[in-house]
Order: sequence, then structure tokens, then C-alpha cells
Amino acid sequence: MKTTILLFLVLVSTTLFAQENDGGIHTPNYCSIENTCLHLKFTSAPTSRGENQFVIHFLPHVDSDKIEILAAKLWMDMGNGHGHGSAPLKLSKLDEANHFLVKNAYFVMMGPWKVVINYSVNGKNELIEVPVEVSE
Repeated sequence: MKTTILLFLVLVSTTLFAQENDGGIHTPNYCSIENTCLHLKFTSAPTSRGENQFVIHFLPHVDSDKIEILAAKLWMDMGNGHGHGSAPLKLSKLDEANHFLVKNAYFVMMGPWKVVINYSVNGKNELIEVPVEVSE
């Protein structure tokens, strides 16, 4: 049974992340109704053993779109109407266009998490949830 669960977690984690040539681990792209897309880039697989850092990379529908992050949080739904969050995330804009660094990201237990990102595009608020599997 433990082997089956371990195999399942490895399979799920490999489907949620794809290794890229630049040395990072990227999630697939997730898009809003308004066609703004984003993905997360981790330098290593997310872990419950300490602080995680990652980059949110927005892929705007139009290059001239002005994107600002309003808030981001980590959330684990426990399936019973309750869930677990994390300490407040520290967000900062990077020099590259539409890249935001996230620090102080603590996934406090293994399992399926969501990175919930509230942002604005040209002054209009949008929200995208990105699933993240924490297997260690």
C-alpha cells in the first residue's frame, strides 16, 4: 500500500511540474477568463521541510497589459470545509517584465496545495489558483 501511494505521489508530481532547460521547475500555464496566463517557477521541488521560494511569471494577453499583484497565499483544502494556510508571503517585483518573486512560502504539510494569486490587469482584478503537490 505504501508503495502504491508513493508511486501515485511521484506520478502526480511529475504531471504537475515539467523540467525546463533553464534549471527551474515550472508548473503548467493557468489562465483567467480574461486570457491572462501565468505559471510558477521553483528552483527545486516544493517541500514541507522549510521555506520555499518561487517566481510567478505572468504571460499577458497583450504585451502592453499592466499587471500588479494584489495578494498571494498558500492554501490546502482539507475537504471538510476547512483548510490550512501559511504565513503571509513576501512578494517583490523582479527586473524582468511580469516576474514576481515569492518568499516566505511554507507548505506546512505534504499533499495538494493551491497558490492563490489575486492580481490586476490594467486595473481589473482577477484571480488564478495554481495547484502544487508537496511530496516531501
